[in-house]
Amino acid sequence: MEEKWLAGLIVGGLNKLKELNQLNKERAAERAMPDSDETKLNLACFRAMPSETSQPRKYKLIWILAALVFLTAIFGVVISSSRKTPAPFIWMTPDKLARTLKPSRLTLLKYKVLRWPGPWRWLSRHKLSIQIDSRLLAISQAAARQMEFSTQCRTNADGTRAWILLPQEFVDFKNRLKKMPGTEVENTMRVTTYDGGQAQISTGSTATGARRGFIGLAVNVLPKIRRGSFNLIVGAASTEDVPAAVSNGSGVRTNVDFACSVLIPNGGGLVVDGGKTGEASTTNHWLVISAVAVDAKGNPIKLEK
Repeated sequence: MEEKWLAGLIVGGLNKLKELNQLNKERAAERAMPDSDETKLNLACFRAMPSETSQPRKYKLIWILAALVFLTAIFGVVISSSRKTPAPFIWMTPDKLARTLKPSRLTLLKYKVLRWPGPWRWLSRHKLSIQIDSRLLAISQAAARQMEFSTQCRTNADGTRAWILLPQEFVDFKNRLKKMPGTEVENTMRVTTYDGGQAQISTGSTATGARRGFIGLAVNVLPKIRRGSFNLIVGAASTEDVPAAVSNGSGVRTNVDFACSVLIPNGGGLVVDGGKTGEASTTNHWLVISAVAVDAKGNPIKLEK
């Protein structure tokens, strides 16, 4: 309700500014017209009238008031926006993921304002950069059983499992992967975005004929900074070509397919076991996603809590 009220206030302020701007242009055009004798006489008469000489000051005052209303509305949006720490982890359905990633009317209005010339463009240029990495691992069942995490395991109804790793735990996990047999990195991707900036990365191709659909890895992310961590909305899917006999005739097998909202510490990571291994395969597929704040040169930086 507050967002709708603020959005209405902002729209009203913007419309008023446009009307005043148009009126100012019309007055400027009138002043630019050639001065005939009759026009000069009329202007002289107008200048003699004190009520008309106060018009420029009146319009300046209206401009100032309109600008104050606009800035107050923007300030109210920032203050009223929820800064509460979100839940550490929530599984999401595809429909909920689509609704969450769809920008609201207020967000669309904010993007429209930020594209206008003005000092507010400084805000968009000075947002923190966030580097997001994804790694698709093919890991044997024997190696998967040896992987033990001290953090809580979140299990979805379809068998997908997830773990949130702290920065040091994530470093230890990567070191263990290098030394453990039966693990292979099938795909790595990286994207740099900003606080509140949605990004999508993918690699693969679109199959034709009987094997229709995307073959490869696609990851959709929306990070938001929350008290030194990232509230990350993630939707990911990984598929591969397989014989029709082991894929119900489709020729495509899904190894990872999930959506979630997760709170990742700066420099930490999310490990997701796809849980799609069937009797015809002895290999698990894990998707590892990490997020870290970086400076202009790509060096990791700390976040204020």
